[in-house]
Amino acid sequence: MASAVSELIADDSPELEAVQQLEQAARFLDLEKWIVQRLRHCEREIQLYSQFISDDGQPRIARGLRVQHSSMRGPGMGPLLFSKQLSTADIHAIAMNLTWQWALWKLPLSGSAGLISADLDELSEREARLLTRSYVTEIASALGSQSDVIVPARDSHQQIMAWAMAALGPSESRSMASVVGKPISMGGVDRAGLAARFLRTLFGVAMKQFGVSAKGARVAVIGFDETARRVALELERTGTRVVAIADHSGGVSEASGLNVGLLIQHAEKEQVLFGYPGATQISIDGLLQLECDALLLCSEDLHQPAAPRVVIEAGARVSCELPPKTTVIPSLLADFGLQFASFCEWRKNSWGGFSEMDSLRGMPVHVRNVWHEVWEYAQRHELHLKQAALALAVSRVAEAMRMG
Repeated sequence: MASAVSELIADDSPELEAVQQLEQAARFLDLEKWIVQRLRHCEREIQLYSQFISDDGQPRIARGLRVQHSSMRGPGMGPLLFSKQLSTADIHAIAMNLTWQWALWKLPLSGSAGLISADLDELSEREARLLTRSYVTEIASALGSQSDVIVPARDSHQQIMAWAMAALGPSESRSMASVVGKPISMGGVDRAGLAARFLRTLFGVAMKQFGVSAKGARVAVIGFDETARRVALELERTGTRVVAIADHSGGVSEASGLNVGLLIQHAEKEQVLFGYPGATQISIDGLLQLECDALLLCSEDLHQPAAPRVVIEAGARVSCELPPKTTVIPSLLADFGLQFASFCEWRKNSWGGFSEMDSLRGMPVHVRNVWHEVWEYAQRHELHLKQAALALAVSRVAEAMRMG
C-alpha cells in the first residue's frame, strides 16, 4: 500500500513508482523511519524561468529546474534534459534513481537531474545556446565538482555541454569538473567508447554466470544509437555474434553474425537499418522470437515477451511480464555505462593526473565485484536481480546517513 506521501502524487507519476520502490526496499531492510522519510524527498530543488528573444524577435520564457536528491554519499551528478513533456515528478524520479545507481556501483556521488522545458527540435542553434547559458548562469552557485555536476542527456549533443561550461566562465578546475560530456578538445572523454567497454565487460561476467561464454554467444540488439553501435562493435570484437539488430525502421538478422561495421556504414548512409543488403529483413516482433543467448535493450522498451533467456536493460526497460525462466539484468546494473563515462571525466577534470585508461584498468575487477555481490545477495535472499540491486543500493545510502 502506498504511503500518505505517495498518495499525494499522481497515480501515473514516475515519482510515485520510485517512492514505492524505495518503500519496498525499506520494508525488506527494516530501515529506520527517519531515513525513509528523508529519502522520499529531494534535498534541494531550484526553479527558474529564463527569458530569451526568439529568432522571430518575440520574447519567450522557458521554465528551468534542477533537483538534487541526496548529498550523503558525495556531490550530485545527473543530466540536463530538454523536454516539454517531462514534469517535475519525472525529474525527481530520475535524480532518486541515480542516487541508487551511484550507490550500487560504490562511487562517491549522488543523484541529481535538471530540465529546460523546451523541445530542442523546435529551437534554432542560437536559441538553444541562449537557453543553455541562461539556465547554467542562474544555477551556477549550486554547481561545482564537489556540489553538483551536469551531465548530458542520453541523446544530447556535446555542443550543449560546451555551452554550459562556457556559461561558467574561464576554464579552470571548478568549471571543468562542473560539466561533463564536453568535447574531447575541452577536457571530455570518449563517452560512447567507455560505455561500450563497460557493458561488454558486464556482459561477459553475466553470461559466464549463466554458463555461456561471451565468445560465440548469440546476441540480439534493439536500438541502434551511437552507444548501441559502439556496444555492438565491442561485442563483435571479442567474438560475440550479433545475430540481429532492430530499431524504429525495422531490422536485419544473420544467423552466423552480422558484420557490424558494414551495417553501421549502411545506417549512416541510408539513415535506416532496414534494407541492409546480404541480411534477412526482420521486424522487432520477429527479432523477439529469435533463439539467442541474450537480448540487449538499448533504446526501445520491451512491451511483450521475448525468447532469449537473458534480457539486459542497457538503455531501455522491460515493461511487461516475462516468463519465469527469463532473467532480467536491471538498469541499475546494465545501464551504467554512460554514468561510468561521466565519472571518468569528472575524475579526470577534478583530480588531475587521471586519464581514461586509468579508469579502464580498474573497471573489469570493479564490474565483477559488483555483479557477484548483487548475484549472491539475490540468491541468498531469494530476490530478483532488480530487487537485490535496489536493496543493496538503498542500504549503502542509509549507512551513509547513519554515519553522517
